[in-house]
Amino acid sequence: RVLLPEERRKFRLLFLMSLASSLLEAVGAVLVLSLLTQFTSGEHPTAVDRLFPDYAPDDVTLILGLLTLVYAMLRMTFSLAESHLQLRRVQQFAGSLSARVLEHYGKSPLLVHQTQRSGDFLRNTWYASEMLIRQSLQGILAVGTETAVMIGLLTVLAVISPATALGVVAGGAALVYSGYRVFGRYITGWGASAEDHASECLQQIQEFFGGFREIKLANAEGFFVSRYRKDRDLLAQAYWRYQTMSQAPRLVTEGLLAAAVAGLVMTYTLRGSEQAGLTTMALFGYAGFRVLPSANRLLAAIGNVSYGIPALDLVSPVLHGPTENLGVSREPFKVRDLIGIRDVSVTYPGAIQPAVTGISFQVKRGESIGLIGASGEGKTTILNVVAGLISPDSGEVLVDGRDIRDSLVAWRAQVGLVAQTAFMADSTIRTNVAFGNSPESIDDERVWWALERAKVSDQVLALPDGLSTYMGDRGVRMSGGQSQRISIARALYKEAEVLILDEPTASLDRATEIDLAESLTEIAESYTTIVVSHRLPILRNCTRIHLVEKGRLVQDGTYEDFAQNAESLRGALDSY
Repeated sequence: RVLLPEERRKFRLLFLMSLASSLLEAVGAVLVLSLLTQFTSGEHPTAVDRLFPDYAPDDVTLILGLLTLVYAMLRMTFSLAESHLQLRRVQQFAGSLSARVLEHYGKSPLLVHQTQRSGDFLRNTWYASEMLIRQSLQGILAVGTETAVMIGLLTVLAVISPATALGVVAGGAALVYSGYRVFGRYITGWGASAEDHASECLQQIQEFFGGFREIKLANAEGFFVSRYRKDRDLLAQAYWRYQTMSQAPRLVTEGLLAAAVAGLVMTYTLRGSEQAGLTTMALFGYAGFRVLPSANRLLAAIGNVSYGIPALDLVSPVLHGPTENLGVSREPFKVRDLIGIRDVSVTYPGAIQPAVTGISFQVKRGESIGLIGASGEGKTTILNVVAGLISPDSGEVLVDGRDIRDSLVAWRAQVGLVAQTAFMADSTIRTNVAFGNSPESIDDERVWWALERAKVSDQVLALPDGLSTYMGDRGVRMSGGQSQRISIARALYKEAEVLILDEPTASLDRATEIDLAESLTEIAESYTTIVVSHRLPILRNCTRIHLVEKGRLVQDGTYEDFAQNAESLRGALDSY
């Protein structure tokens, strides 16, 4: 369910290597048991008699010893190669799965991201993907390997000593069954608990560093650390319980094996048949030290599978979850006449009331349209629909009569976004302006052109490292105004035809806001622009302005219309 076809083929190859390993184990058992019998009893096993009919007992012992030595070297080499390939493939599978989970998140609709926590995204992409492969998939491989090894060993042992084989089968079966019955359900529960607490820990780490300034100011470091420590301790508890239970079968096996050998010694001593007892103990000891540890590893592998199973319930819905329909057309979009928003309605998942209802307006090429309204009235939802980030429940967005859903990729390439809080990667100014472009494809001349139009090039030139200056996580090394101008430069570098400005000055001080608004006015003259603001003066140069209330367009007009009616709209405008 989680492996690609090529990966499944590689997994089957690993399984075949495991079967070959079990065959080698059976060959080794034949050699070792023959050598033990020959050495302890001095009598040739029937098979050895047929192979070496003309050799003396000592010569046969030497030959068997030499063959066993050669086998040991071959077995060691094969086991090393098998272990290397298995570990390599498992890590490759884990990396591939993690990348595919991230890829599917990238293909999922924006609404999916707005309904989940960032800690869950991190857990599913990193921790759960790793756990599913490393614990469950590798555990399944180990179950197959150890089962095949045990079958091979027991088959050989049954031919040589049926009674010993029967005793080992009984002991191994009892160990595996009782271990699974006693520990299996607990291990699955601990795995689920570990997944939950891992998500909490990742979420809290994000919150701690994301709100570091606010946490320092509130003197709340102790609270956040204490909360993190609690969940981290619970994660550790789930893990050490699982690890402890994983060790229990080995310890039980060692105790039972020691007791069995001691019992055999006493039994044959009391009967006075020490020589026969020596041979039987040699066989039983070899079988015990080879078969019972395999049973122990089998039980541990079953535990690993159980521990990792909850991760499947986290990763599988992502891989099989909803994805965006990006359209099939490859024809690029070009705004020649107008953008038409027709009767658009959106209801968010789980919401009772729609976020926006019956939204209709037009934006002619080169026009600047303003949306004004209080927070939570639906302005950003409208912008997300126009940008092609949210597919409306009803209605459509047309560019010269062509639905943007015909090719969302082509349409998004024509949209530049400047948000209220600009996202800045923890990278250089160059990388943030040419966001999403590989380093070798970045055109520095165009970067400088975009920075100059955004009126921030002089400030970048004054920096010692210029375009190579690191901005820090979320742009913390830059002022709010500088980050916002770099965000504008990013939209310009993209060569978009349509600019969407979502409260671009709301987080700035008054002087910076006025200066940035003037820059945006100059830039907007060359683009088709939609501007959202809760401050009427920012929309001064808009061709038309629409008032948004409760998800509807309730009034439209020019800036002058709104300014003249400011007194009657005072209650509304004051809240914007």
